[in-house]
Amino acid sequence: MDKATIIEAVAMYWPMALCASLYFLLGKTQRVKKQQVLTAGMMASAWIAAVLPWTNELCTKLGYWSFHVTHSISVIGLPLSLYIGWILLWGFLPAILAVLLEKWHPVIIITVFFLLDVITMPYFSPVMTLSDSNEWLIGELLLVIICLTPAIYLSRWVIADTHVGKRATLISSAFILIILTVLPMVSPSAGFHPIVVWMTIPTYQKYLWIMAIIILSLPGIAGVTEFARVGKGTPIPYDPPKRLITTGVYMYVRNPMQLSMVLVVSIWAIIFTSWLMLSVAIIALIYCIGLAKWSESCDLKSRYGEAWIRYSQQVKSWKPSILPTFVSEQNAQLYIDYQCGKCTEIKRWIENKSPVALEIIPASEWKGNKLNRITYHDPNTSETSEGVLAFAKAIQHIHLGWALLAWLISLPFISYIIQAALDASGAAPQKTQQ
Repeated sequence: MDKATIIEAVAMYWPMALCASLYFLLGKTQRVKKQQVLTAGMMASAWIAAVLPWTNELCTKLGYWSFHVTHSISVIGLPLSLYIGWILLWGFLPAILAVLLEKWHPVIIITVFFLLDVITMPYFSPVMTLSDSNEWLIGELLLVIICLTPAIYLSRWVIADTHVGKRATLISSAFILIILTVLPMVSPSAGFHPIVVWMTIPTYQKYLWIMAIIILSLPGIAGVTEFARVGKGTPIPYDPPKRLITTGVYMYVRNPMQLSMVLVVSIWAIIFTSWLMLSVAIIALIYCIGLAKWSESCDLKSRYGEAWIRYSQQVKSWKPSILPTFVSEQNAQLYIDYQCGKCTEIKRWIENKSPVALEIIPASEWKGNKLNRITYHDPNTSETSEGVLAFAKAIQHIHLGWALLAWLISLPFISYIIQAALDASGAAPQKTQQ
């Protein structure tokens, strides 16, 4: 057995043994459920799995180091054995340490991991060759900033059940990157490279494909947002929302994230003529309509009872409806200042579209603090939005076409830009008439 084989074996199996041993020790403490640690470890590991290959690719292109793959499959030039070991060491292990070393500040743990990597990386030769100068330390810092730091904080947020929006954003981004960019690059040879293939596609086709992907992604993104904002949870089954979500995109389809995933991966397979991606889409479809559907029905029925049964009977699992199905007890409310000319134009426009389960109410009837903008309020969830987001929430009550536009303009950066542009053009907040 040569040195390279030994290094790859140790790099993969040592983190496995370490994580398994420490996870077993968690059974001695009652401070946290082991299921929370498992969930945190899975989510943090997903983040590492998604961003590590591309961060390594960046460092390789910058000349900080290079890998020599001789005994294993590679993931974007990174030996699979090291890839798995790194995922466990920087993904699952921090989740365990978040409990065992809960009083340690994350910065201390990050520093320890950084020093451990700095000490051990020179010993990875001949599998890994570092730059002659100490510039490879810059690459190590990039790995710590992009990969390790978010993973450590993500695991702590999951265990503490805090920062649900950030958790949902990180884990959703991770799965998108894994499915669309990492899986196609798992190859025993140079294989398929999405960037190279993408550059050969005519420009007009690129725009069409990008538009298709954006449109098909909107239901999934809206679903993640609704999970975090209303349900205070994430798409991960072990980190679910705290309540049954029937608003927003869930007025049109029960499984928007699964629907978007299968459609986008299918489009991806067509663009790159990739049988691997087509296989991923088929496997995802089988999982979603089989195991996931069965698990969903049992779990949600046990947690929400009649509310889930009533909702599932009215909203299709995969086929989006044209008109929204509002199953909550009370209608949503849109508060508009009737003394404002522009606001009343919006009021008339929305009323002419015959929205479903949406009441337009004078701002003077709002019982809270004085309103500065048009305001949307759902009394069933206590959710309140204003300005551009309120308008987006309102037009979701019209039909699927307007809902797609609503999900697009509800994206954080887009809604911020639109709101800033409107304010600059004279629609800045003004006190409504009370």
